[in-house]
Amino acid sequence: RDLIFRLYDNPANAIQAYNSGQLDALANVTSRTELRFLPDSRIYTQVEPEVAMLLFNWEADDRQVFADRRIRQALSFAVNSEEIVERYLATDASFADSPLIPGSWAYQPNPIWTTFDLTQAFQLIEASNITPPEPISNTEAEQPIDTGSLYTFSILVEDSEPFPAMARDIASAWRQLGFDVSVDAVNTDSYQTRLLAGDFQAVIATLSVGRDPDVYRFWHPGQHEDGQNYGAVANNEVAELLELARRDNNGINRTSLYQQFQGRFAEQAIAIPLYYPLYTFVVHDSIVGIKLGYLGTTADRFRTISKWKPESIETG
Repeated sequence: RDLIFRLYDNPANAIQAYNSGQLDALANVTSRTELRFLPDSRIYTQVEPEVAMLLFNWEADDRQVFADRRIRQALSFAVNSEEIVERYLATDASFADSPLIPGSWAYQPNPIWTTFDLTQAFQLIEASNITPPEPISNTEAEQPIDTGSLYTFSILVEDSEPFPAMARDIASAWRQLGFDVSVDAVNTDSYQTRLLAGDFQAVIATLSVGRDPDVYRFWHPGQHEDGQNYGAVANNEVAELLELARRDNNGINRTSLYQQFQGRFAEQAIAIPLYYPLYTFVVHDSIVGIKLGYLGTTADRFRTISKWKPESIETG
């Protein structure tokens, strides 16, 4: 049989074509919740090779607040990421517990990311070196203005739901610790320009990992200018582990090195993993033989296409 791809202007038209029998399969055109209830269909779901992270800018200003491990850890413990992901993404994503992708040979979940602990967050803030900024001079009243916060910063997000709402919940959690946090929601072009330029203090960004777990470009300090280390992350142990894993491309130690990297990443709260987007593939019951394994790219859904067949000619 021939394989024909059809493109549609919007999800509604694609679903209508599927329901009318013009299509045998439909991939990720709308929310998983809607796709789950298409009649006479099988649904296949796999984690996309991406992870949404909350990144800190380690060079945000002269105080370099986010370069302090205790501050990052406190901010991580203060956010119930699992609850936020469930609230805003429901069945369209799964909670992230690593900078690597589930299903990858290098992936190792870390229980630190499942911990929501305000008490520990407050203890870390108290143990850190952060202090409120100097009062701002008010020339008219000739009296200093006390800002009353440890640090004022914003979370950069793309202005499309659910990102602003998610960021508002995170900002609210961080205000409990004494930070003055706002949400900076901008259009797609401005968001991309500012992300690439490192023009943010904190940002929600989606990182495309792909087939190979080499994430050197995201977390090595040498990739701040020329790679995708948008927040100027600089941790010597993380950098060394990534270097060793990259050099041992086909070696027996690579799995161990990436497991160590993930553990160190969590302990240091380098950034906060939020969620893995889910890829949903819906196929009419008449087509059988489909298996959806690990997706290095979305095209990997066709990896077993030679075994796809109409149910009527399936053999035992």
